[in-house]
Amino acid sequence: MKKIIGMVLVALVTSFGLFAGPFGDLSKNLNALSSAKSETISGTLPSGREILPVLWKYAYDEPVLVDKVEKVIIKITKLNPIENEYVFEQDVIFKSFGGHRKQSAQVSVRQDEQKFFVTTLKMTACTVDGNLKPIGEVTEIATKSQTQNSKNIAGDLERFAKELSADDYQKWSEAAYGSLVVQSAIAENATNKLKAKKWFSAHPIEGKKTSGRIFVTSVDESKREGYAYKVTGTANITQKNSISIEFHTNDDRYVDVKATESVNISGTAVQVQYTPDYESFYGVSRVVVEE
Repeated sequence: MKKIIGMVLVALVTSFGLFAGPFGDLSKNLNALSSAKSETISGTLPSGREILPVLWKYAYDEPVLVDKVEKVIIKITKLNPIENEYVFEQDVIFKSFGGHRKQSAQVSVRQDEQKFFVTTLKMTACTVDGNLKPIGEVTEIATKSQTQNSKNIAGDLERFAKELSADDYQKWSEAAYGSLVVQSAIAENATNKLKAKKWFSAHPIEGKKTSGRIFVTSVDESKREGYAYKVTGTANITQKNSISIEFHTNDDRYVDVKATESVNISGTAVQVQYTPDYESFYGVSRVVVEE
């Protein structure tokens, strides 16, 4: 099932007709009079299910666009799988009075046992040009509408968590936990090495699908049977950790890839190595991937 963008409902319900909702001057005036934060909305996950695979579906599944909406862009900007805390940014672009408007929200999601909590941290609207660049004033959306946005998103996440079949939940779970970005986030966020080791033990990727973007250092012939090319590079260079990648493929397009380019890879993690004991943190240090 494709996702339905709950946040859009705030725009469509309150911006048409009287035009006194998130996109009118009223919202600006209301926020000028009140410094209140939007409410945090809770939801419940079925037993045995976690929020990250559900959030991954919400962010990366093909959206169903409601009337007047032309594009939805979602980017997860904070990943802390250890504590199950996440932040994403969501832009919704839609037609409005002969032009286009963009509604933007920054939203936090966290899980505590089988409950999860959604908070809209910030929400704005503006007119945009053909390149989605703001034209004129960017208006902050009223706190009440931000809370409604959180209710919509929490409702979508709770529904996805309950309605996903076992096979679909497994698919999104593998996509989320197999992401090199998620794997590298553990070394950054774990309070100690033991906590990181326990997480990796619960979410191993060896023998499973993995994917991510790598900074290429070389392209050579592969010495692995059945593969023509070996692409070597680094994934997710962070303050603490980076992951060395050895990617084996038969795809001819990688022949033209230059060192210092960034490319997306996807395949099976056939070998995973972790940082040695003398390091002060614990994380993935090297992955061999076969397409």
